[in-house]
Amino acid sequence: MVNLSDDETVIGPRKVVFGQIRLMFTFSLEGVVEDVQLALFHPFNAPLTNRMETQEHDKVFGLTRLQARPESHSTIIPINSIIRSVLLVPVLRSQPQEYLVFHLLDQDLWTRCKNIELSVSTTDL
Repeated sequence: MVNLSDDETVIGPRKVVFGQIRLMFTFSLEGVVEDVQLALFHPFNAPLTNRMETQEHDKVFGLTRLQARPESHSTIIPINSIIRSVLLVPVLRSQPQEYLVFHLLDQDLWTRCKNIELSVSTTDL
């Protein structure tokens, strides 16, 4: 789960993107005291192509369904924008592959999932 808001004091739904961290790395710049920590991030914010009854079913049960963007949409993000890790469960027999956020893993994730706004825009990253 990656935070897209620059303001940490946002009240109300926070705009986030779920995805997969492919690589984490650090590098140093001459004249800069702190190392720069970045990650290669593959976003899972593609518009869903599933049927309407599936979307309604997800709303009833409070599920968050995701679909990965093509690898070419991967981007570099600062590590400090990563909010937390989440467990994504593949949806069987979905084409293209879809995932459900397993938000019942702990109280913190359940609470966070109630107060987020998913981004499906390619311009957000």
